[in-house]
Amino acid sequence: MAPGAAATALLTTPVSLNLSTRALLRYSAHMLSGSIRYFPGSQGMRIAPKEPPCEYATSKAAWRHRAEREEKAMPRGSSPKRERQYEHIKDSGKKRGMSEDRAEEMAARTVNKERARSGEAKSASRSSTQGKSPSQRGGEKSGNRSKKPTRDELYQEAKSRGIEGRSSMNKEQLAKALGRS
Repeated sequence: MAPGAAATALLTTPVSLNLSTRALLRYSAHMLSGSIRYFPGSQGMRIAPKEPPCEYATSKAAWRHRAEREEKAMPRGSSPKRERQYEHIKDSGKKRGMSEDRAEEMAARTVNKERARSGEAKSASRSSTQGKSPSQRGGEKSGNRSKKPTRDELYQEAKSRGIEGRSSMNKEQLAKALGRS
């Protein structure tokens, strides 16, 4: 008997199980990358091993193809301009402290949105073609906090000016006491 044959025979034997054991069996099947097969007219079930992969999937050519595909993040038909844009966005993301994966994802999304907006992409979602593109927006949405000071900032200024009763004042009262209405 082959080394894995005993385990396969054990896993493919029909059994009758209660509900909690079925849940455990489903989880085991998921972890073993197999599937559960039910037998009609009975409570029996078994884990069927996953089909062995085709020869090409495990060959060196397939791994080489995957490696080449992973190296190249840009779509095949992309222009040199879009490739430069992708690299620039990715580099700026890394400079801002993003992880390599996050920077690549952000760059790819931005470039794809630009391609959709300019009509380079074959298909584009409605949200990709409406509104301003990321390059037109130019960071408009970043740092959109109001220019008004927070209560803590007003409190610190009131403290430095020596205003009495500042600790019990709310933001509006602090602003009024400081002469900011």
